Amino acid sequence: MKESKQLTIANFNCTFGNEDEPFLNFFEQIVIPAFQSGKAKKTDGAEFFFDNVNVYMLRGIYFLTGFIIKKTELEVRSRYSEEKGIEHTNLRIPSAPYSIFLIALNNHRMILVKNQKGSPSIANFSSTARDILSDYVKEQNRENSAKDKKLPTPHLNVVPIPFKGAINKELVGVKKIHYMKLRFYPLNGDIPVQGLFKELTEQLEILGSKSGNTTINSPKNILQVGEFIRETKGTVEPTLRVEDRFGNKRTLKSDSFTDVLTIELDEENEYSSNLDTIVGKVLNKEEFTEVSEDNERIYQTKMDVIRKFHQSR
Repeated sequence: MKESKQLTIANFNCTFGNEDEPFLNFFEQIVIPAFQSGKAKKTDGAEFFFDNVNVYMLRGIYFLTGFIIKKTELEVRSRYSEEKGIEHTNLRIPSAPYSIFLIALNNHRMILVKNQKGSPSIANFSSTARDILSDYVKEQNRENSAKDKKLPTPHLNVVPIPFKGAINKELVGVKKIHYMKLRFYPLNGDIPVQGLFKELTEQLEILGSKSGNTTINSPKNILQVGEFIRETKGTVEPTLRVEDRFGNKRTLKSDSFTDVLTIELDEENEYSSNLDTIVGKVLNKEEFTEVSEDNERIYQTKMDVIRKFHQSR
């Protein structure tokens, strides 16, 4: 039976080492073994881990796919029945809500589909992937004493892709922007935002830094702020402190400006068929399909490595 699922698109920006080498340069050495390790990240009484991680060709593009699973227990302290009303209980029920993830290897745009309420979010995926990649590199480097064979440190930033409709929805009632803070980082083949932030991103490499922040105070042109956020395409992480006409203040972050799409999936279908349906849902989105020249060059160069892990459907 088909059910509606929530789908989000993000930029999976991962580089390695002091030289910020592209994600695919260490696909075989680090990414695949780390994601397939089964190691879990424990937080707030739950365990997050990856499962069924494989490479599939979908709609002519290679994707790294799998599940991110949240292993937890639901605490049931009370329940209600028509006969007895409220009953006190002390039950703990094992639960494992999951989300499907797909990372396009030609431009590292990422799709996350939540299977149900309580399924892992983009933020859960980001923190789990960051920890698992870092832990894998540390473990391998501890086991290998040869200095020239040490694996490079991963630098991961997963940022939801901004969409014009979502941006307009958030900014339409804004009377004043107190500040716009932008966090930027070395890019994995993407084209940085033009102007000042392109220069700042390029300066990270020169200065030997892995991230930077800049703040613009009280920008008056709200429409232009929205257009700038759209043009970042997930290569900059924005935070805005805004105020509406009633004086209410709130903070808008990157996930405030992305669209949550709805997709119909049938869990009784073949897994690979559902993956194909998911990719088909976003192929008409320019925010998902755009590929820079650098990304295409890296992708083609690493094609033989990618094919080693390809699973036939």
